[in-house]
Amino acid sequence: MLKAYLIGLIIAIFSFKTIAQSTTITPEGGILGQYTNQKISILTESNGYGIEHTNGNIYLSTFISTNTAWLLTKSNHPLFFTTNNKVEDGTAALSILTNGNIGVGTIFPSEKLHVEGNARITGLGGNGVKFVRANNIGILSSGPQISYLNIPRSTFLSVSGHMVGFNENGGIYCMGNTAGFLEAPVNLPDGAIITNIAAYYADNSSKNVRIQFYRRTYADNSSSLLSTLSSTGAAGNMDIQNKDVDIDTDNVIDNNNYVYYVRVSAIAIVNNNEIPTTWGDGTNLTINQLKVTYSY
Repeated sequence: MLKAYLIGLIIAIFSFKTIAQSTTITPEGGILGQYTNQKISILTESNGYGIEHTNGNIYLSTFISTNTAWLLTKSNHPLFFTTNNKVEDGTAALSILTNGNIGVGTIFPSEKLHVEGNARITGLGGNGVKFVRANNIGILSSGPQISYLNIPRSTFLSVSGHMVGFNENGGIYCMGNTAGFLEAPVNLPDGAIITNIAAYYADNSSKNVRIQFYRRTYADNSSSLLSTLSSTGAAGNMDIQNKDVDIDTDNVIDNNNYVYYVRVSAIAIVNNNEIPTTWGDGTNLTINQLKVTYSY
């Protein structure tokens, strides 16, 4: 009788099925069915827990819903993942806190994603060193983004000793009876690529307004003209107009070697040549603002 009981107990331990959970353990041959290599299979209804590991306080479980599978703590405790039996020193390769913060290389993530150490994203790679940018919905990219730099009238200063005047249309000009020049800095990130400068001005004069884009070296203070634009008069029209100053060459910003600026002047055409001249009384010729388009 005792022998029969022990045999029955051994069979119950190594191979058993329950109708409620349909749990089968067959250490030797696996389980026959769709998947034949597993040693333990727990069949549950949808939205039901499967395996549960607990010390009476912490509960680690599996859960199957209608279309998803879950590994979770049923109790209010974090979930850690590790390898090589690293469970004694308080470290984890991956951690999920109860507030949803995820840590890589740390068990104390302070943000929704906290990486302790370096991170590598191959999708951001390519030739050379790139800047990583986030767009307005938070997508990271190493591709250049189109940006704009606004240069308002208040940025311009006289570099020729002239007084600066303003008129009712929001424009600025040089006062005086000699040729005057206005300059404004163009401060862009190193490596930015300028694609265009839009000049906004008012021109109702026999003279024209000229916008020139320069870069100047730090060492010898020599300047190079990168691009220029000149307006044409529009009789009876003091509305703000705009034209594009196209930058085709040397348009990559190199802040290590150069400082960049725009110079604005009034010009007259003499023998088909542009000659700097007086601006006039400011009612017919002004510069209002510039918009620099660049990629970065």
